[in-house]
Amino acid sequence: MTILAGDDTQTGTQYGTFNPSVWATEFTAVASGPCTIGYLYTTNTSGTVYLVLYDAASSLIAQSEPTTLSSTVTGWVECMFSPALNITSGTQYWVGVYLDGNYTIGYGGTTSPGSMQYYNGGTWPTAPSVFASHGTVVYNNISAYLELNATLPVVTTVNGGNPIAEGATSVSLVGENFVSGMTIALTQPNGISVTQTNVTVTSATAATFDLVMEPSQGDQLAYSDSTYVTDIVVSAGGQSSAPVAVTLTTSNGQTFQTLGILNVNTSVRIEASPDFVPGNQLEFAGDAAGTTAPPAGTVPHADGSFAATADFYVRAYIAADAAWTPWTLITVSPEQPGQGFFGGGGGGV
Repeated sequence: MTILAGDDTQTGTQYGTFNPSVWATEFTAVASGPCTIGYLYTTNTSGTVYLVLYDAASSLIAQSEPTTLSSTVTGWVECMFSPALNITSGTQYWVGVYLDGNYTIGYGGTTSPGSMQYYNGGTWPTAPSVFASHGTVVYNNISAYLELNATLPVVTTVNGGNPIAEGATSVSLVGENFVSGMTIALTQPNGISVTQTNVTVTSATAATFDLVMEPSQGDQLAYSDSTYVTDIVVSAGGQSSAPVAVTLTTSNGQTFQTLGILNVNTSVRIEASPDFVPGNQLEFAGDAAGTTAPPAGTVPHADGSFAATADFYVRAYIAADAAWTPWTLITVSPEQPGQGFFGGGGGGV
């Protein structure tokens, strides 16, 4: 939940919308979203109460449904708004309390029909212990706040449940509580997160985005496997969905392999300077731009070696940098095909 009007100790302002006037206190919304519930703190108070909301121009936006108070009840009381309020982050509002058409809770000098405790510091809202003594009536303090509905975005299906190829556009996203302006991120272990682009929300349950694996700045993503488990997270209105697993794969038959324990014989594996470590990932392709599949029969192995009968190109995802290296030509020895590369024409990354 998101609490609005938090840590608010300023002097209330008198409004004349009702008779008598209403005392209200200002807050600036810290998040956007629907609001159907407000709360006020009361003790020894009987009657029908409303929470009222004003904009910065002192115009009444809404009042809650009537709530009946009992003099035997002490504590926070819910006041319901129907239809829901639409709260906008960064906007100034005033929240006030109106009781019975005759009295305003918090109005100075009022002893009947009751009184309301007032906020005097600490964490807002909080337990009654930080409020003044029961029965105290204060002229210009309002103990009331609004709470945004906990409408978490939910992701149910991505790309129809299929792997997402690098460079894919208009990737489908199905779920709940999607709103315009929401963001989508793909995450991998070690805190790697890449924001996706061209997010288009077509309804509260459907959206699309363009896959970004290699932004020009910041962290980049590897292809998904048991080492690089990939999740998608949607964020909206200060709330984030639970992560949902997705699979990122190559676009046109390129192959990849995440390295484990490296072959100690560097003559039969791909090496680099500085050399690879377990967790780095290699991608094999058939051209210098990495846009085509490697020659038939090219098979990478987890120890850095490979099977191949023709030259190919390789690049590496360096986990420590969260980034891909440029493409490098690997020349296969005609004397010993499939056993590695032996210098000449480029044999390292």
